[in-house]
Amino acid sequence: MSPRALLSGVVLLVSASLGCGGCSGDDDNPESSIEVAPARTGSEGRPPVPREAGEVEAWNRSRVGEVRRASLRGLDRAGARLDGIDLSGLDLRQAKLRDAVLIEARLGGTRLDKADLQGVDLSRARLEEAILDHAQTRSIVLHDAQARGLHMRWVDLDGADLRGADLREADLRGSSFVGAELAGAKLGKADLRGTDLRGVDLSAVVIEGASELDLRGSKADAATRWPAAITEPLIHGVTVDGVTAKDLAIEQEFSGSAGVNGSR
Repeated sequence: MSPRALLSGVVLLVSASLGCGGCSGDDDNPESSIEVAPARTGSEGRPPVPREAGEVEAWNRSRVGEVRRASLRGLDRAGARLDGIDLSGLDLRQAKLRDAVLIEARLGGTRLDKADLQGVDLSRARLEEAILDHAQTRSIVLHDAQARGLHMRWVDLDGADLRGADLREADLRGSSFVGAELAGAKLGKADLRGTDLRGVDLSAVVIEGASELDLRGSKADAATRWPAAITEPLIHGVTVDGVTAKDLAIEQEFSGSAGVNGSR
């Protein structure tokens, strides 16, 4: 791709594809608006064209880096079709993207804290190390998404489609998975502490063994279905029907002493 074509892509990324008419500024936060450094210009007002291969590569990195430092906080692109767009590393905190379509989009390292992502289609998107803490995520679609190391804490995933998503090493603490589809999701070494797993079908998630899941403080009930790698009732740290599974044994403290599936 020529340097001029790359620059055009940069401009389209920030202005045409996204638009910033809906960006909400924050007078107290100097990073709340787009801050793209001005391009160097030649005698005709255009960016100078590098002549050597190495210079072209460095120029490309410089231009893309300028866009990566941009802040699009509060961006409003609800319902937009943005398939394949590259938003990796951008600040999209509090963005309004409800029902937007971002199939195969690139959002590695993107900040989406407190964003409205309800109904967003992120099928096959790349979200490695992205941050979605406290975002609105009901009915979000992450089907076959590459989201290793994703931070998605304290969110409601009711109606979410997480089938086939790579969530290995993801930080999912405090989130509710009630009503979520998880068949084929990779959850190896995911942090599920404090999650709500009541009625959730985990039987088809992909893990190597029970030790790969940190379930301390999570909630389950008789309808929760566990992966084959986890032998009931040996579920460490999970509160089940008011009874805590502790140290690989059900603590018999409560009257009735209901087991994992409600048995005595």
